[in-house]
Amino acid sequence: MKRSAVLGAVFALLTTSVWAAPDTVLEKTEALESTVYGKVQVGALTDRVHQLQDTILGAKQQGSITGQVESLYKSVEGQGTKVTLHQEVNALEWMYFDEVHSGSLVERIGEMERSVNGLEAKGSLQSRVQKLKQSIFGTQVALKTKTGTIGADQVFTLELTEPVTSQKNVKDDVVHVKVAEDVMDGETLLIPKGTVGTGHITEITKARSFGRNAKLNIVFDQLQGIDGTIFTAIQGEEAKAKTKGELKAAGASVAGAVLLGPVGLVGGYFVKGKSIDLPVGTLVYVQPESSVTISGIEIHGVDTGVAPKAPVEAVVAPKAAEPVAIQAPAVKAKEEPVQVVPDDSLTEKPVIIVKREKD
Repeated sequence: MKRSAVLGAVFALLTTSVWAAPDTVLEKTEALESTVYGKVQVGALTDRVHQLQDTILGAKQQGSITGQVESLYKSVEGQGTKVTLHQEVNALEWMYFDEVHSGSLVERIGEMERSVNGLEAKGSLQSRVQKLKQSIFGTQVALKTKTGTIGADQVFTLELTEPVTSQKNVKDDVVHVKVAEDVMDGETLLIPKGTVGTGHITEITKARSFGRNAKLNIVFDQLQGIDGTIFTAIQGEEAKAKTKGELKAAGASVAGAVLLGPVGLVGGYFVKGKSIDLPVGTLVYVQPESSVTISGIEIHGVDTGVAPKAPVEAVVAPKAAEPVAIQAPAVKAKEEPVQVVPDDSLTEKPVIIVKREKD
């Protein structure tokens, strides 16, 4: 796992998210457009729904607009026993790149296609995902959902994707992060590495004369699971203990990072008489404010001895019977290669993923 030089921050209580699933037809349409295209579209509702159907399914559906939107929403963003298109893209991207990427589904699917085949495919998003699975794994692997839990004492890391400084940032600035490791419940993937989230600065003061401390409090209120479940994390007791350990291991003075406040609260990150400068890549230990249940992707057959130690050049090519536009380029594994052992005799069987633990 990537590590920053020094864990530089201790954060304030991370408040509970205020988030509700879209309810109306318009809200669900806008949510779908944001997921699929990256932004809300304009125009008549019927035209927008037909455009979504063409992009996702490649065909128009019958029935009322309400029923069409509900069906689209369940297929892309719904929760339950069936793997949604959004979950499938997350899992496929995670298996291929070893982490999920940000952006719309159109952008992310296109990125995988360019990496695998050198060009973007045509057709519906659903058909393009199936072709990607065939090209990458040589079979139509099936994924299976399984409910998992992130306990209130389960610590994981967030990584800053933009710098934060007490010299330039102000209150209410949005802070962008990504999850720095896979969050699992046994062999169920709940949050893939690379999942993006946001927080905002609730309090910030600059360092002042006479050694008065700079102060920074950040609240992360938009973290999400692989199924889209939004939850809040806090710098709780276990996370604070982990932070202290990392600071000591890095040779930093714990006296320079003062933990204040009652249980579950951190009064802020203090540097005596100095500014707070947190670079991109700074890691922050957090844990859920309370246990959170997520519809994850079931991962089987974890094996730590299959993949080679050194990075390898992996060439991904489609089956011989499949027509190819151009020869598939070599794809360099980002960290460790991911291998899949499919069962050709039963394509509906859950995918067997062999993923070596990182050094």
